[in-house]
Amino acid sequence: MRKLARNNKGQFIVIAVLMISIMVISVATIMYSAVTYYRHERWEEYLSIIDNVEMGSYRLLELSLANYTLSSNSLVLTANLDQWQRNLLNTYPQYRIALSYSVPNGGTPVYYNQGLSMSWNQTVSFSAAKASFSVNVTSVGLTGYKFTRSVLLNMTLLDVLFYSKQKPKLVCVRFSLTVEGPTPLMGVAKSNFLQFRVNGVDKLSASNLTRGYDAERNKCYVYELRYSLSASDTDPPSPAPIFIRMIDYRNIRVAAQASLPVITV
Repeated sequence: MRKLARNNKGQFIVIAVLMISIMVISVATIMYSAVTYYRHERWEEYLSIIDNVEMGSYRLLELSLANYTLSSNSLVLTANLDQWQRNLLNTYPQYRIALSYSVPNGGTPVYYNQGLSMSWNQTVSFSAAKASFSVNVTSVGLTGYKFTRSVLLNMTLLDVLFYSKQKPKLVCVRFSLTVEGPTPLMGVAKSNFLQFRVNGVDKLSASNLTRGYDAERNKCYVYELRYSLSASDTDPPSPAPIFIRMIDYRNIRVAAQASLPVITV
């Protein structure tokens, strides 16, 4: 009986030790999970803030380029970026976000003036903006996150198709529109066009707009401004002087001008 009692007592001690060990491990696991969950949540919050900074910086480039193509004020981008730096400090004061930036000046083939560029009235014409950024979240020691963003609207005049046998005769001026990427500009309507002249004559009101992929000649998506010739109109000269000015959905403008070959079909 005494031996049995000692055995039972020993078993009770072993069970008690095991239960205490399990309790300690469980508490440690819960505490570790809580800490790592908190850290994970905080890290997600920091990433979300950096995403907001990137998106806001890109949007600021768009707005600044739209302003530049309207006013030709080359200081608008740096002025907006300076204000963006102050806004970030006020928006996230608890994180002490420090944003620094640099903008290109000069360069080829794109020549920048304070991060902005307009090359218009050419066969290939464009409006562009570019800036590089560095973000520090000083409250948590996150430093040196760098990114570069650019904005582009490009118009390339291609050719003129002349349907001389069609009744009435039809003239189609073809061009491409791309944004940064380069990616074809989508969602363009006739209302986006501000001027359209052929051989110095305004044809905007008489034209309509189409879009399609030209697999035969230009190997790209092309837009066409097309119009019919009236009985009093003369056939387009070859080459034909073309001028087009337009504005995209971001309010960025571009104008292209060239004498294009006329292809009779």
